[in-house]
Amino acid sequence: MITTAKVPSNRTLDDARDLFHEFFNGQRNLMTPGVIRYGWKGKGHYAYEISQGDDFLNNKMFGVTILEVDSDADTITRSDFSQHCKSLSHAESVVAELTVEAWRADHS
Repeated sequence: MITTAKVPSNRTLDDARDLFHEFFNGQRNLMTPGVIRYGWKGKGHYAYEISQGDDFLNNKMFGVTILEVDSDADTITRSDFSQHCKSLSHAESVVAELTVEAWRADHS
């Protein structure tokens, strides 16, 4: 968990990228270093990164890393929803499930 400056209410993709850069001290994921995109879901409760790389057998793999932003946007934690995926479509489906309802259920 880190505490950081307030994330703007009108969050942009650049804000998500900057948030990941700060949270992980500029380091990329070892297994999936190629970032495909950053974004926001769940009305700003989640910042996500979809990335790609190759596994040890040189097969393509994808990762979804999710950061949770608390309601005051001053505490950020890595979400248990983060995971490795075997396809981009699976990674996209993980992101699609990031809703306000999922955030509330995870925090009740």
